[in-house]
Amino acid sequence: TCIDILKALQKGEFGESGRKEISNFKELCHQRMPHAVDFFSGQQVALTTNHNHAVEESLTNHVSNLTVEDGTN
Repeated sequence: TCIDILKALQKGEFGESGRKEISNFKELCHQRMPHAVDFFSGQQVALTTNHNHAVEESLTNHVSNLTVEDGTN
């Protein structure tokens, strides 16, 4: 429902005053649903992307350091 409202705001279905409230609406939705990427600001998306990349890199490094012990060594 919130995404539908956001899209309507962005399309101008609530007029110019609705367009002016997009960032406020996104912030309120983000506070209620912090993991919903539709309500991230540009900075939050960059931070999340950087964080996800760091986690992925860490996992890749960890997995590459693992050895398989199957008794054939």
